[in-house]
Amino acid sequence: FRYYCLMCVYARLGLTVTLEDALKQLSVRERYIIFARVVDMRGFAEIGAELGLGYQGAAAVYYRAIRKIKKFVVECEKGDVSK
Repeated sequence: FRYYCLMCVYARLGLTVTLEDALKQLSVRERYIIFARVVDMRGFAEIGAELGLGYQGAAAVYYRAIRKIKKFVVECEKGDVSK
């Protein structure tokens, strides 16, 4: 359901970059934290404990990854990056 909603947003905005393209820009740890938070709806404390990070460490990785995705999407739409 969440993937479908994200694809609807992409279509409405006229974006040509896919979620797969954006996720390829992330490290394995960043992808894991994104999926644990968004798909599994786990808290940062739980994710952090599993990975040997604190709450703030897990949150920092998550928000950094979100910024990377946003930057990649913007650059792709400007034509600054090849997918």
